[in-house]
Amino acid sequence: MGWRGGRWRCTCWTWRGLALEQQLARIAQTDLLVGMHGAGLAHALLARPGTALLELWPQPEGIWRCYEHFAEWAGLHYGRWANPDPSKHQKRGPTGDTTEVDVAAVAELARQLLTQVVASSGARQGS
Repeated sequence: MGWRGGRWRCTCWTWRGLALEQQLARIAQTDLLVGMHGAGLAHALLARPGTALLELWPQPEGIWRCYEHFAEWAGLHYGRWANPDPSKHQKRGPTGDTTEVDVAAVAELARQLLTQVVASSGARQGS
């Protein structure tokens, strides 16, 4: 997600099939990285300071804080949505798990994080 010309632009992609250079270029242009807990969120370590990371946690318990720590180390804003309902997380075996996400709750967290990104980018530009 990126702030361009007074409006937010949202782009969805998968890392699969992207060369490392393409992945790095996308992270460099990202203001808000949103993703389900997993290895792809490690890209947050390469984001610009002041970027935001919104981690989607699939289960109501057992939260691991590794990406929260990554965000802290990289100077990022951080938020987490944790699925409160175990019935909305389904284990699918080798094809991966699925989690039904509360879009309104995630959108509100994204809005809050983007407000922080805009505020910190103004502080960066003013210094």
